[in-house]
Amino acid sequence: GGDAGDNEGENPAYGATVFFNIPASYVGKTPLTLSFQDASGATIRTFDLHIKDKHEKKVDDDLVQWEDAIHEHARELQDLTAVQPGMNRFQWDLRYPPVTDIPGVTIETTDDFPNTVKGPTIVPGAYAVVLQYGTQKISQPLTVKLDPRLHATQADLDARLALGREIAVTLDGFDRVVNAALAARATASPAKRAQIDAALESLVQLDISSSEGDVLKETKLRDHIAFLAGEIELAYEKPTAAQYQVYDELKADAAAGEARLQSVLGAP
Repeated sequence: GGDAGDNEGENPAYGATVFFNIPASYVGKTPLTLSFQDASGATIRTFDLHIKDKHEKKVDDDLVQWEDAIHEHARELQDLTAVQPGMNRFQWDLRYPPVTDIPGVTIETTDDFPNTVKGPTIVPGAYAVVLQYGTQKISQPLTVKLDPRLHATQADLDARLALGREIAVTLDGFDRVVNAALAARATASPAKRAQIDAALESLVQLDISSSEGDVLKETKLRDHIAFLAGEIELAYEKPTAAQYQVYDELKADAAAGEARLQSVLGAP
């Protein structure tokens, strides 16, 4: 007999599976996008698709584990959006766009909630999938339903999404300011670099290079905001009063940190 694993099944892939056909003449030059829209017609997320590279080399697993979030997410997106002539299968994770990544920040997985924000998850309801190939556009309905084992109300999930989107906006703005500081640091004088480093010290952890780095290195404000987003994503219920309070505190801390950074960057 074979190994026990030979008889193991797999759970269905999470999210929405979209099948679509691309003309046999497609070589990658025709603009090609796949978009997801809500009931009002507003676009939640658009993916630019590209021709699959048949000669692309697989990244070595030993190198992958040392990637920062920017490179990891770019590689995942590259794989997700690769298509070929004929029938294609696309797996959407039901999320809004991810926040801006920070160079050097690695994704921690030893915590209950990872310090990455891929964008909050949509609520159950009616949506549409739109495939645009050059000037041709095809739209099909998409219905998202709540797992029947969960008992959250639509209002609960609307509140969850609203807070998740607000956290994503806060974190995205925070990350952009940090990125501006890191870019300025690259060409700054030693004295200026020291000022930038001091302002960044409590805001973002850039010194983690192992899978258990968060055990050895202190987590920072950026991690705490992302952890809260992950905690809210994990529970299919209305956020608690404590979670709203924590977010207000973290949002204030983020605004203060951004102000300190901008002050340092604007100083002569």
